[in-house]
Amino acid sequence: MRFLRYWAPPLVWAALIFASSEMPRLPGGPVQPGLDKVLHLVAYAVQALLWVRALGSSSARQAWLWALVLSAGFGALDEFHQRFVPQRECSFWDWVADLCGAGAALMVAWVAAGRNSRS
Repeated sequence: MRFLRYWAPPLVWAALIFASSEMPRLPGGPVQPGLDKVLHLVAYAVQALLWVRALGSSSARQAWLWALVLSAGFGALDEFHQRFVPQRECSFWDWVADLCGAGAALMVAWVAAGRNSRS
């Protein structure tokens, strides 16, 4: 039951990211310039928060670090995967957006967790 509660959400989210990367173009036509980076930021912010939830308590520094490493690693693999999808490309800057989204979400959550523990 623990697997379904904690590990299924980040794995399902990763599968959704991978499935969207498998499409030659995302539904709705071309993305506005810059909007793709926002989508990367949001997708990987959610991914990182789901990983940290699965990995342990908010006070476990290792869980936060692993959440960032897993998000960055999956982002790199996903970008590499897109190299083989027609009309998609492997982009270093998309990976940077993934990393920024994951890092920003984890920093905000870390600060919020620290404030909640002091209350």
